[in-house]
Amino acid sequence: MKPLALLTCLLLLGACAEPTSPAPSTDPRAATEEPPASNSATDPASLESLRVRLRARHTEDLPTPQELARTPGAAESLRHLATHDERMNVRVRALSLLRFDASEATRSLLVEVIEDPAMHPSLRAAAIVGSGALPLEGELGDLVDEATGDSDPRVSRAASERQAAPDVVVDPGAD
Repeated sequence: MKPLALLTCLLLLGACAEPTSPAPSTDPRAATEEPPASNSATDPASLESLRVRLRARHTEDLPTPQELARTPGAAESLRHLATHDERMNVRVRALSLLRFDASEATRSLLVEVIEDPAMHPSLRAAAIVGSGALPLEGELGDLVDEATGDSDPRVSRAASERQAAPDVVVDPGAD
């Protein structure tokens, strides 16, 4: 019995011991390689700060256009959250807040969401709201026109309201 007890003690001590750090690399290339540059769209700090703000219980706690303008990589982070976050409310709010960004990348994402019938109607409606900074021309205008007759009232109402409202002109520097 004693050899078994000794073996058990040794195994338990080994399991509880602090892990050892791996040996330093002897590869000469490892010391010269630079870490990859941070991508603002997937940077954990900017993503997390916006993700937390988008989870807010009250809409008054959502980021303002001025706060978004001061946040580095805000539009890229919003586009990432709109397509990759697991929470529907974060995705909807991210799409809606894209109305303060008139970039081509935002236009492409919004068109993709609006035209996909497999997307949840709340996401499609939020994408229509998110098109507020973009002129209703070309493909986007056609999709919003088509969406006014959508069978889901969330989508058709958002499209009708978008057509009735003038294009948003945002001056994020104004407080």
